[in-house]
Amino acid sequence: MKNKFLLLALAALPLSIFAQKKISIIPSIGYGFRTASLPSNLNTQEETYLKGLKSGINFDIGAYYQLNNVIGLGLKYNIYSASSSGNFIGYTPDGNPVSISLSTDDTITFVGPAFLVL
Repeated sequence: MKNKFLLLALAALPLSIFAQKKISIIPSIGYGFRTASLPSNLNTQEETYLKGLKSGINFDIGAYYQLNNVIGLGLKYNIYSASSSGNFIGYTPDGNPVSISLSTDDTITFVGPAFLVL
């Protein structure tokens, strides 16, 4: 997944170099963090699993129309991706323990208006 984001960022780079004076296309890629706190009643396995989902790769690309030398209006596309996996112990209705393997791939996407100040 990380290789796809890197390839997309490199493919978008020429767009920002050859853009017209009035239009700017700005890609970026980085490492993002989710800032919400975790519940306090988690065991160690659950806490480790959820912490794995709190950070991941962030990619965005914005297209802006320059209204003047300082202000631009446009559209932004952003995607955040994180994953985590773990093994947990669950119980059947009759009380027998079972091992549960859990894996999560989170993707959060945003598309919306953007405002640029130079």
